Amino acid sequence: MTTGTTRRASWSLRHRLVLGIVALLTLISIVIGIASVLTLRQSLLQRLDAQLSAAMERSQTFLPQLGIGPTDNPPGTGNAQSAGTLGLIVRDGEILGPRYLDEAANIRSLTARQQRVLLRIDSSEPVTVQLGGDLGAYRVVTAETNSGIGLIVGLPMHDVNATTGQLLLIILVITAIGIAVAAIAATFVVRLALRPL
Repeated sequence: MTTGTTRRASWSLRHRLVLGIVALLTLISIVIGIASVLTLRQSLLQRLDAQLSAAMERSQTFLPQLGIGPTDNPPGTGNAQSAGTLGLIVRDGEILGPRYLDEAANIRSLTARQQRVLLRIDSSEPVTVQLGGDLGAYRVVTAETNSGIGLIVGLPMHDVNATTGQLLLIILVITAIGIAVAAIAATFVVRLALRPL
């Protein structure tokens, strides 16, 4: 075997070894990243669901004081609810006073489409819905009183999505840097290991 052939074979072997190491590290990084993001998201959702349950309890507590008709303030929200909370009363398939407090605590009106999406929900367990517009994704739960009055309570998922998005971005950046460093290190180590060949 000539010297040129030996060098080409050595380079080919070195190239395959480096690619194999980098591919393995990339796969491991992806698995760890996905597991980290999903674990964090699940934890944040559980905390949001606990807040949603408390918001529903407050809405049910304030319901007798609200009356059963449109008011100047969004029905079901009350002073105890946080900005961004949807707290709505439903009677005969219609939302009474379809308004909500936005993140700046300003009163806004739900669009006809948003009302239709909310009225389709019938779940005592939290569900995620896309309301679009300024509201975006919400975690929503419903309940019905003994008198047949329905309640819809929801909390925005902006913080959950923003936090998981930031974590995903950080993982991607660190993974990319780590893979680049690993590729350089692997090239150096493999070259030293194959030098006798």
